[in-house]
Amino acid sequence: MVISASRRTDIPAYYAEWFLARLAAGSFRYPNPVSGAPVEIDCTPSNVEAFVFWTRNPAPFWEALEEVDRRYEGRRYMHFTINGMPRALEPRNPATDAAIATFRRLADRFGDDYAIWRYDPIVLSDATPPERAIETFSEIAARLEGATHECVVSFVRWYRKTRRNAEALSRRTGVRFREPSAEEKAEIARELRRIAEARGMTLKACAEEDAVVAETAGRAACIDSERINRLTGAVKNRRVVATRPGCLCVESRDIGYYDSCPHGCVYCYSNDSPEKALANARRYRREGFPLG
Repeated sequence: MVISASRRTDIPAYYAEWFLARLAAGSFRYPNPVSGAPVEIDCTPSNVEAFVFWTRNPAPFWEALEEVDRRYEGRRYMHFTINGMPRALEPRNPATDAAIATFRRLADRFGDDYAIWRYDPIVLSDATPPERAIETFSEIAARLEGATHECVVSFVRWYRKTRRNAEALSRRTGVRFREPSAEEKAEIARELRRIAEARGMTLKACAEEDAVVAETAGRAACIDSERINRLTGAVKNRRVVATRPGCLCVESRDIGYYDSCPHGCVYCYSNDSPEKALANARRYRREGFPLG
């Protein structure tokens, strides 16, 4: 199987000890996201095709990355998000300078095809107007040139909990959020693609509408069968299991816990609220995850 670690929480940033302990035990345990029932999956090397990591800060995960390379013979890659938004929107993300330094360290150690840069999601607000989103992208792209060849973008989706958390932030800070039109999204994507290509990067869109996809190099498959084939030497046509409309991800098992990422991003899809996630994370990091 392909193991995703994790769309539900930032395991590399906050749960490296748990990850290494479960590797040593030979299985991962986590709750089914619908029923809450315990799930256990075998993670011995013969049962894992590849790991796909998702993070904003892999610096605390370095030992685990080396262990994965040793045990699983380099069958892994990473989605590394660097958005460079104001602290009001991303209160506990690493500073952009530190994140870029870590990204370049990854490339130096594991190669320039190891990490995919995610500028994701793009959030338009009083604090992050389109011109700032484009300028920030350009600045980060310039500093990541040569360290990656792919960037994935999307625009925020205002799910009920996401909108609720954004409205709470608006009441506290006065920052107002807005939903851009399809035409505005396409214009931004066109400019981002121009910048990315000038820096040697392919720009792809994650689960986006056609107007945005048309201005990029196409839809992203974040759990990517072609990339996994390159890592494993296999030639397989894996089954696409979409997580939302427009998703091209192939089947994987995600080992994370919802409501456990303390980054506190106002647009997060995986936390019911930043406060709940922070409280849970403090408990889990002190006492361990409930299922071990």
